[in-house]
Amino acid sequence: FMDGLLSKDHHILGYADESGEIVKMKVLPNDFRDYIEKGISGFYGETVRYDSSTGNVSVVK
Repeated sequence: FMDGLLSKDHHILGYADESGEIVKMKVLPNDFRDYIEKGISGFYGETVRYDSSTGNVSVVK
């Protein structure tokens, strides 16, 4: 999942297992929206993309 607004300036990227338990989490840079549609590095070699027009998040391996 993405987002989970921590404050007005920070967002998080979280990785959950099949049960929904968060197993990894990192704070994204304040300016992440400048490059998020191009993709950001995930946790296991994947790229995470966020479509700001739909709010959908996709993972590309």
